[in-house]
Amino acid sequence: MSETVHESAMETREKKPAFWKALLFLMVLAVILGGLGAFALTQRSETGPLVASLEPIPISAKVAEVKMTENLPLAEKFTGIATARRTSALGFQTGGRIAAINAD
Repeated sequence: MSETVHESAMETREKKPAFWKALLFLMVLAVILGGLGAFALTQRSETGPLVASLEPIPISAKVAEVKMTENLPLAEKFTGIATARRTSALGFQTGGRIAAINAD
């Protein structure tokens, strides 16, 4: 019985026309675009675009001479823990300590 009541209610319900929704959407879109256009026109400069008419004044800068070297001798020491990016399941008989890590 409830199925027949439900079906009859669906048949009597009118569909709302999509034309009015589309018209409302277009009106709202026109108002938004008109507002953006009005905002753009009110924000324009009265004197027009700013164009440089004079030559810019050059700025002086200090210059340092550069000498080319083959290597950069650094004698800096850092403390920390060195960890490997990858590890493997290898083992060694004796332990040890890393004396130096040389890098370019």
